[in-house]
Amino acid sequence: ASVAITTEHATEDERRTSQVLYSISILVLQVCGRLLTGDRASQAQFCELKCLRPVYHLLTDPLLIQPALLAIASIAIGPLHMDARIIPGLITVLQCSGGAASLDSPVLLMRQHILTTLCYIFRHNPEARHAFRPGGFVWAVSVLDGIG
Repeated sequence: ASVAITTEHATEDERRTSQVLYSISILVLQVCGRLLTGDRASQAQFCELKCLRPVYHLLTDPLLIQPALLAIASIAIGPLHMDARIIPGLITVLQCSGGAASLDSPVLLMRQHILTTLCYIFRHNPEARHAFRPGGFVWAVSVLDGIG
């Protein structure tokens, strides 16, 4: 994944450093997703150490969102069924990403990724739908209304 710093004042070294840091971050998230897949002990420790909160902050970054969502989904459909913690966190990220009628392209793309991940979680863990109903469903419908 290559990233260019759009700041006019960025030096070539700063651009290269940024690319390297993004590459490292993506690799760390991919390894994290693989380590968490199906491993009850790793998932429990990850949640006990409150490691989900920092991962949610990465969801606003267009380059880090997909590997971050992979790690989150691995926990949500894993053997511990942590969906009761994860789904509300994803809903909070969606709700804090601008108003329901926001048509900003990066916001819409982020929402699409998160909603696609939620569908993936629901397909693999049907019980997760119960965690989505209280706050997520009404919000999702209001977003669709805002887009229309």
